[in-house]
Amino acid sequence: MVIIFIVAIVMACLLGLMLFEILKGNTIHSAFLPQMAPFGLRLQVDGLSIVMALVGFLLWLAVSIYSISYIKINLVSYYSLLLIVLGAVQGTVLAKDLISFYVFLEMAAVATYFLIIHKRSVDVLQAGYKYILMTLIGAFLILLSIILVYVDTGSYEVIMVTKSGGIIAPVLFLLGCFVKAGVVPLHTWLPDAHPAAPSPVSAFLS
Repeated sequence: MVIIFIVAIVMACLLGLMLFEILKGNTIHSAFLPQMAPFGLRLQVDGLSIVMALVGFLLWLAVSIYSISYIKINLVSYYSLLLIVLGAVQGTVLAKDLISFYVFLEMAAVATYFLIIHKRSVDVLQAGYKYILMTLIGAFLILLSIILVYVDTGSYEVIMVTKSGGIIAPVLFLLGCFVKAGVVPLHTWLPDAHPAAPSPVSAFLS
């Protein structure tokens, strides 16, 4: 739990500093393994992404606080997964390109799967299986969209999803995101995952 609070304080300070820079009219760029371009991870913080990052952090913080009185078993694995989810969600909303977006999105999906099956009962494992199956379908659709965007435009920039020729890539991208988000009528995994997951995780899925 000490680590959770330390991470929360550090993340709050980082977001505060980034917000300060954004309010001054600056845009923040960061890259991990840029020498592997275009497959290195690139982040960009602007007015929209900082708001989404703040919302994601506050939701994660609420889930973490609620978990203190609710989660009594497998504490190390549970809170480790929560930290991974935090990093993945922040990376997803701050991603500058489609490769970075995809990597962080799948990182969040895998960590969420293990949070859903935290109790390890038969019903929970069945719900987890349905979740991972649907999220893999969503991942495939998004990956196919990214490939089509690159073939059409030669770029992995996020904005290219809407600028690529035709509507196939944008439609596949949206369908993949809708499947992962459990948007009606692609929400078949959601009714099983909610009761199966620990209550704090269920609230986060909402």
